[in-house]
Amino acid sequence: MRLRVACFLSMFVISSSGWAQYRCVENGKTTFTDKPCVAEAKQDIPIGNAPKILGDSNNSAYGSPYGDWRGDAQYQARVNGAIVSNAHAVVPMTISISPQGKVLGVSEHNQCRMKGIASPGIGPTSLSLDVTFSGCGYPGYNQRMGGYLNLNVAQKQAQLSLNGFVIHTLGRGSEQYDIRATMRR
Repeated sequence: MRLRVACFLSMFVISSSGWAQYRCVENGKTTFTDKPCVAEAKQDIPIGNAPKILGDSNNSAYGSPYGDWRGDAQYQARVNGAIVSNAHAVVPMTISISPQGKVLGVSEHNQCRMKGIASPGIGPTSLSLDVTFSGCGYPGYNQRMGGYLNLNVAQKQAQLSLNGFVIHTLGRGSEQYDIRATMRR
């Protein structure tokens, strides 16, 4: 028997809003809901086609953490503290974050697909992420993970960090999954 635990600061925000999938802004009020926002299109935003500039009055690509991001992501796994070499990969990743909070992502080289939600982070350039991976070549990554995307406007890049944990019952150890990337527009 295994217990999966996603460990991240945004869990309080997510759990306090039910299992929201959408962040909607209507008439200046932000709400989290499990139904699509009124202004959102009925279908998913194809990765690479989301607006790159959202909520940025200066029309600068790095004025908001929302939109499309690309970069090389490092996937690492540890089982009982030991690095799993066949789980390690550094591959291109693309993610798209809609202004309503929907997150879609893909790493074609290791077949990983990501889907989840983003909620406001500590500041205006930070997002808390709650995502689920599927289809990954290394099966341990196929799980729910939490983390953040932090935008550094001065350096014109964002740091992505996601973590997932599996704790085995009866003292049979643990597994840790870590995905990190420096991303750009």
